[in-house]
Amino acid sequence: IEKLRVEEEERERVKWQEEQQKKAEEMLQREIQEYYADLPGPNTDTGVLTRLASILAYFLPLLDGVRFGLPLALAYPALQPLLVFLLPPLQFLNAIPLSQVIAFIIMQVVAGNPENPALLRFNLRQAVCLDVALFLPNILASCVDAIAGDQLPDELVMVLGALVFVPLMAIVGYCVVANLLGLAPRRIPALSEAAEMSMGMAPPSRSSDSNGRK
Repeated sequence: IEKLRVEEEERERVKWQEEQQKKAEEMLQREIQEYYADLPGPNTDTGVLTRLASILAYFLPLLDGVRFGLPLALAYPALQPLLVFLLPPLQFLNAIPLSQVIAFIIMQVVAGNPENPALLRFNLRQAVCLDVALFLPNILASCVDAIAGDQLPDELVMVLGALVFVPLMAIVGYCVVANLLGLAPRRIPALSEAAEMSMGMAPPSRSSDSNGRK
């Protein structure tokens, strides 16, 4: 009888643990849905001007990544109209001393103002994070140019450029489409989380872990 009682208690304990785990998972799912439903800030404007400004935020990283697309454009002429469109603003920025640094600072200041639309602020933060992510590839490319010059095979240059330019275009394309729909492009691994954290946000799972450690 004692053995049966212990087994019954064990089954009840396991059942209770499963129920608690299920409730915790359901609560986490609700928190995740709420987390992605809104951005912080009193200004929830997602009008046409806000959407266009949010898209323009990605011009800075796009211009910083143009150099990686040039070898691809030579091999695939279909890309040339895009680069022809981007080269004039790039030349304009290059003609102004410290223009990209100034643009970087302005984006940070605008993103840091909580009175601005949350959609715009998030995209500015994410564009800044994307631009920072391009810093290392640009440094490496400059070093390779200085050391090897034109000695690298064209195929290798194209492949190395594609490793940066193709993901960059995919990210920017996703952000453009999302913003046209009035949605925050918050599904980019690492970048979106970095942008959210810079706005004082933290994913529910991380928040729960932090609270648990406290």
